[in-house]
Amino acid sequence: MNFRNFSYLIIISLIVSNIIFVKGTNFIDKSCQSDWYFFSPFTGGTDFVVNHQAAHCLLSGLDLYSVYTDKGENFNSGQFPYGPVTAYMFLPFTLFDKVTAYHLWVICIFLMEIAAFYLLARNFPDKLLFVVTLAAVTYFSYPFQFMLERGNIDHLIYLGIILIFTLYTRQKNALPVALALSIITLIKLYPGIFLLYFIIKREWKIVAWTLLCSVVIVLITSFNGVYPSFVKFIVLYSKEPFVWISNHSIENIFSLVKNYNMLPWMNRAALDMIKVSAGAGLVAYMFWALSPRRRKDTGTVFLEFSLILPIMTLIPSTSHDYNLIIFNFATAAILFYYQQFFSRATPMNKKDYLFMGITIFAVTYLYLPPVLKLPGAFAALRNKIFPVLLYLFIISRMLYGVKAEATND
Repeated sequence: MNFRNFSYLIIISLIVSNIIFVKGTNFIDKSCQSDWYFFSPFTGGTDFVVNHQAAHCLLSGLDLYSVYTDKGENFNSGQFPYGPVTAYMFLPFTLFDKVTAYHLWVICIFLMEIAAFYLLARNFPDKLLFVVTLAAVTYFSYPFQFMLERGNIDHLIYLGIILIFTLYTRQKNALPVALALSIITLIKLYPGIFLLYFIIKREWKIVAWTLLCSVVIVLITSFNGVYPSFVKFIVLYSKEPFVWISNHSIENIFSLVKNYNMLPWMNRAALDMIKVSAGAGLVAYMFWALSPRRRKDTGTVFLEFSLILPIMTLIPSTSHDYNLIIFNFATAAILFYYQQFFSRATPMNKKDYLFMGITIFAVTYLYLPPVLKLPGAFAALRNKIFPVLLYLFIISRMLYGVKAEATND
């Protein structure tokens, strides 16, 4: 067994599983909406429309988080859940009608994917093999297709995380890292958990610069009392239930199981208690797992960043499956780990083969669309919380090995 064969096994697993389980669909038609293709009539981009309308609201001086009508049509549905920075970012798209603007945004997503390939491939000796493997993963990726159909901005968050990782491991200047982290946090709040990472690692310059950059950006983008309105909206929005199969949050899986009458005692108070307790437990685990002083090398930081991703997506109630595009970073970290593992030329034992099998299964499970027809409560197994938890286990075990090596040096 070598790294090339391991990469081929991942590609073969994705191809075979799609042939078996995703019958009668083309590669781009795997999201929860059907009939999407690039030059189609405007059938998708529902999230993009919200951002496009928010940018128009900004130009018109309207509250981004309120309901307005224009000629009897919904001008802003009140469902714009992102930071005001997002509305500013989409201002150039207001020069085009929503159909053209949506297609331009899809082109931007593909350009961001190319940039992601380039930045990540710099860490691999065999760049072509890595790009082919990650391209195959992306090609068969249900989260990627889901994000394309919705026109969501999570690919920007994914690229931002890669940029932070690249800057942190290759440069000594704290400001670029802090600026990138500030921007993606103010676009979508959940990447702010990376600030805890830098606190754990005692990177005080990055922490200070991040807070300062965030304050400056907020002051620049403040308009018509938008941030108090944003905070008020987020408090209400975070309490909304999002109970459907394509949401992998902790709250959603318990809600799904409750809907199958398996937890008759479950009420809103109990659900909130479970959500808070599980969230606190995950954050505590993150502190425990990341607290050891390890070498600041590419492989270690790769795994440490990847450990954060499952925690970052399991806690928010709004963790819809297009968020899982960021797990391409964790998949790249797994490939990097096995590249190093096979380079040691040590014989594999049964536990190594078992762990490798679990890893390939987790990658396939994560990217396969939830199309399996399962009876009753077993249908909840289609939910992506299970492969996300598998990723957390896999990354944790890999990181434990790095910890032991660092301790022995």
